[in-house]
Amino acid sequence: MALFSLFKNQRTPRGFQLQHRYYDERKERLAQLGQQSAETEDARRERLRTAWASKRTTERADSRRVVRMIAILAALFAVTAYLLR
Repeated sequence: MALFSLFKNQRTPRGFQLQHRYYDERKERLAQLGQQSAETEDARRERLRTAWASKRTTERADSRRVVRMIAILAALFAVTAYLLR
């Protein structure tokens, strides 16, 4: 009987409480937009122009990359066909 009384009077474990740190990305973005709204319309236009120009240069580089890959594959195909003859 003494064995059961040892387990009967045990304390219950304390609960685990985790305080989450919450980062609201939308709220942060809105705060940044509020600060950026003070800039002039000309500065905003210039920023858009530079963004569009950089996008155009990457599209050109991507098309060159595709052409280069096709040329390499064609050369490998030609070498393989020549060696298998």
